Amino acid sequence: MKALFTEAEAQYIDNLWTMYAEKYTNMEPYQFYCALYKQYYVKPGFDEDDFDDEDFEIPPKLSKATFETLTAEYLYLDRQTMFGHPDDAEYERYFALRDLLFAETIFG
Repeated sequence: MKALFTEAEAQYIDNLWTMYAEKYTNMEPYQFYCALYKQYYVKPGFDEDDFDDEDFEIPPKLSKATFETLTAEYLYLDRQTMFGHPDDAEYERYFALRDLLFAETIFG
């Protein structure tokens, strides 16, 4: 961080990181999912038509049971993509689940 930021900028980033870590680290996974969903999709004035990507659709909010089932599948596919030899269908499913479970935060 010293090479990229001034000391004040590095301290700001560290403080921000600490604040979010304290807020989210001990949160139950489904509550965290709900917080991400609300943060990214349930905003006043947010409209899918204002989004640049023609294929973008707000995904339906998952129930806790569905979330837990899909999380287990996602973790399996995550291990496959890192250490196994997944086929094309598994890769596609992995990326679809990643987008669904993490409220597209990887892009935002």
